[in-house]
Amino acid sequence: MAGGCAYGVSAYLLRRDNPRLKWGAVALMGITGMQWVEALLWLDGPKPHGVVNQLLTVGLIPLALLVQAWGPLFGSTFELPVRPRRWPFFALLIVGLTFVVLARGVMQPTHTQVTPQGHLNWWSPLNPPVYPPWAYGLWGVVIGAPFLLWWRPFWQALLIVSWGWFWATVSFIFADSAASHWCFFVSFYAAFVLANGARMEGIEAEIFFTFFGLEAIHKEKLEHLHVATVGNPAMHIPTLIGGLPGMESLATNMMKKEMEKLDLPGVEEFIDILDASGVKMWACKLAMDMFHYKKEDLHPAVSEVITVGDFYKKGSGLGTHMLFI
Repeated sequence: MAGGCAYGVSAYLLRRDNPRLKWGAVALMGITGMQWVEALLWLDGPKPHGVVNQLLTVGLIPLALLVQAWGPLFGSTFELPVRPRRWPFFALLIVGLTFVVLARGVMQPTHTQVTPQGHLNWWSPLNPPVYPPWAYGLWGVVIGAPFLLWWRPFWQALLIVSWGWFWATVSFIFADSAASHWCFFVSFYAAFVLANGARMEGIEAEIFFTFFGLEAIHKEKLEHLHVATVGNPAMHIPTLIGGLPGMESLATNMMKKEMEKLDLPGVEEFIDILDASGVKMWACKLAMDMFHYKKEDLHPAVSEVITVGDFYKKGSGLGTHMLFI
């Protein structure tokens, strides 16, 4: 599902006559390619095993890692010629290849195993995988380097890579297979690429908030959103532990600190950025009535309270695309 979402958006962006969007599309395809390999592994059964598992582990996983590094790099050629920047370009090309070869040589994985939390991870009977934080961080730098070096304005480049680095940090803290966990969440980076690309091309972009999504635009609640530790499969915390007093506050504070380290904007600031860029925001009337909210309770950037039917009418024109998240 995540891979299909990312590749569907990429296919759409590649058809646009905008080199920046094509760069983002190729980068997205490279970064999320691992989702397809994991999908093939899961087809081998609930606990992947056997010859298929070995072939995918030894062959396709290193290739998927390589395209994670090379996707953003080759994508940049849509906008910038290689010759004027050939030294850093080929340096990144070699660094990405060297990193994958070393990882394959040092770890010597023979199978992909299912971790206790239900993720997939390389495994070797001689050398169980242990990824030091510096290696994990270095890989994130290699993937994000093309954006930081050549995507301008720089604040956009920083915002792009911050999404990946943020989820990399969260995955490393909470998951027992940080790489697999990170790949899944970065796949939904497609939504950011699509919305940002739409505004770059002057295409209208609109967001429809319904049910609990209304809290993201409620003036008194938008800066007090919590990370759910119960009923949230992405947290990978047992329900018994997630329900303990203080766990939700602890997880929320940890998330906020990581966002601050990455200099990510708060919810209200992000809404202001969207509003300034011309994104229209709507609130669902049914959900508003259910929660007894009024229009004046919402952020000023929200244009109007409308029904689902009204939103569908707004999106009924030729060439309209809807993305549900």
